Amino acid sequence: MPTYVTYRWKEKIDPALIKPIKTYVTFLGQLERAPHDGLPGFPDELVESITENSKPQGLSLEGGFKEFLQHTQKAGLTSKRGTSSILKLLESMEDRDVTIKLSPRFIRKLPEEESRKFYTDKFKALATEKGLSKKANLSDKDFLDYFSVVYSLFIRYVSLEFEGDPIVGKKSDYLLRSSALATVFSSLLSSYSQIANQQTLAELTANFSKGDDKSLFKAITIDKSLLYNMAAKKRIVQAQLSGDKKFFSKLGKAISDDPLRRVGQHGKTYTVLSLFWYTGLYKLTAPELHAFLKSCGLVLPSLEGGAFYKFLDRHIKPIFK
Repeated sequence: MPTYVTYRWKEKIDPALIKPIKTYVTFLGQLERAPHDGLPGFPDELVESITENSKPQGLSLEGGFKEFLQHTQKAGLTSKRGTSSILKLLESMEDRDVTIKLSPRFIRKLPEEESRKFYTDKFKALATEKGLSKKANLSDKDFLDYFSVVYSLFIRYVSLEFEGDPIVGKKSDYLLRSSALATVFSSLLSSYSQIANQQTLAELTANFSKGDDKSLFKAITIDKSLLYNMAAKKRIVQAQLSGDKKFFSKLGKAISDDPLRRVGQHGKTYTVLSLFWYTGLYKLTAPELHAFLKSCGLVLPSLEGGAFYKFLDRHIKPIFK
């Protein structure tokens, strides 16, 4: 049996990155059906809250980090100044000098000395490198390595209030009443689409808005609420008026289908990797990644025998090409 050096993941990524991922895994575990078939299992009170506060165009179109940060600010989990600062960090991504100047205020907030040292060392190294092209993207390795440090720091900072003890009282009540949960669920649905289709729901929605029925069926398989999207409703009316039975047969299959039906017990792992890959997980060797994910409480394909390698090559790495 081969011997793997697995502890080195702590040298390549924030050693405390395990905390927000564990929190997220716990959240997924509370949605008992989600890891197995891509359908949520929210308690009735949360279903009612999300339904009342969601937008009519589809749960997957609820918004992103900015909207979620605004919700956490209103709940009292972050200050207005803190929210403004983290948004500035994201907006400065293509100007490395600005990002490096902003980073210390976030690093200081981290409770773990090893995490503070990790980011301090990374940003010091970045400060000595040549400037990054403003047109750089994630296919550029230098930009990707830079982006991963900033993105990882962002994840750690915004998740600090969610790590450890559960949020209770008025803060919890606000999050339940607001559309914050719909925003979180939107992110979850987006990861399902990347796994199942190697396309985001935003891309599929844009395609079916131009008349691509295949994109419509793929999107509906992931987000059933997209039936209320204006472009989808228009296409359904057209099909009904023209007597297009073939269209409705395919639509019915998309509605009843489950996006992650082939994933089984590894649904959580798919979702975690799709959302956290760019925090630096892509830097880890397969044994290192396996050890890290196992520490997060995930059930994984076996490393011995090559099952985990095949899992990554077939289902994860193609998403990020």
